Amino acid sequence: MSACSIPRIVSIVHQNEIEMICKGLPKEGGLKYFVCYVIFNNAQTFVLSNMFHMLIPYYTEQYYKQDFSFRREITSDVNYYLCDRVKNVSAEFSDILESKFKINRAFYIVRNSPECQFVFGCIPKEKPSNFDDFYQMTLEKFENFCVEFVDRTVDIIKLHNPSYNQAIILNDKTYRKSIIKTKGSNRPQLTRVEMDVLNWTAYGKSAQEIAQIMSEKVTNINFFRNQLKKKLNTYNMPHAVFEGIRQGYIGAFNSAWRGIDYVLSNLSVTNEDDQEYREKISSLLLLNEKSR
Repeated sequence: MSACSIPRIVSIVHQNEIEMICKGLPKEGGLKYFVCYVIFNNAQTFVLSNMFHMLIPYYTEQYYKQDFSFRREITSDVNYYLCDRVKNVSAEFSDILESKFKINRAFYIVRNSPECQFVFGCIPKEKPSNFDDFYQMTLEKFENFCVEFVDRTVDIIKLHNPSYNQAIILNDKTYRKSIIKTKGSNRPQLTRVEMDVLNWTAYGKSAQEIAQIMSEKVTNINFFRNQLKKKLNTYNMPHAVFEGIRQGYIGAFNSAWRGIDYVLSNLSVTNEDDQEYREKISSLLLLNEKSR
């Protein structure tokens, strides 16, 4: 990559704002650098960081090809990872980060919402002697800083990602804080069956259709729908679906329900029950498409 083809690096464009915000990095643990990845559910990735001294070579030397920090194979089904255990960059790039740029990665936290995934990197002045202890010692204050950072950069995120200007996660400050601070641990706990009913409802299926798909009685499906309304504190199913989206039960980063394509592709065609289930789902989807 030549100097004339260096991409427009958003963090450098907004360097003054980011530097000001990062003055608030927690002193405990000697935090020095920070990175925020926002991976939207259309697979677009947006990055903000105060590691200004390495951002240009990150692109010109193509180090980004050796950075796996935000890849799904790393962040799937975890809410944090420690850098002494998870190889989130290549060995070569790890050496370069430490020797050339004096960047000592400690841990990353992962926070999911239906519209995007946040991955926040915690980078102290010195490499921790014990990564577990460092994580436990700094997590709460680091989370607080992450909340503040996104709150203060949300207009920058919207500016460079206009298709997400109306996203709930970028417009509901209280909701966003609950995602970053609590890892979703305060959500009501839905059973697997309740989650299936909620997701099929979001896909536009009636109680009768869901009963067919799940081989349940309609009365049972209505019972589960009532349970969902109670647990999500809603009055009807459209409201329950909305709350399911807000709380992460429905969406691109909900790994607990893989969706219709996953269901169809993972049913065994050699199993008669699976084959019958596949045909039920496929026929209902076809009917649904024809009715539109």
